[in-house]
Amino acid sequence: VVLKDLKKYNEALSQYNKALELHQDIVFYYNRGCLHNLMGETELAKTDLAKSFEKSKPLWDYSKGDSELSNLKEWLVSL
Repeated sequence: VVLKDLKKYNEALSQYNKALELHQDIVFYYNRGCLHNLMGETELAKTDLAKSFEKSKPLWDYSKGDSELSNLKEWLVSL
């Protein structure tokens, strides 16, 4: 998350990918989805976010107010 906040997107993506290889935690999918969205990769973002929402309704609820996902608000509400 720190790398993403520092806008070191490629490094952050590498770290999320490594983390998901070790443990497919839903929070990693959510955070990587946010990162993909910040990188302009909305379809990859939606794929990762959908995976996280399948296992966690609270993440879906949280996502509706997440400023990193504001451009996906319509999609998020439609789920």
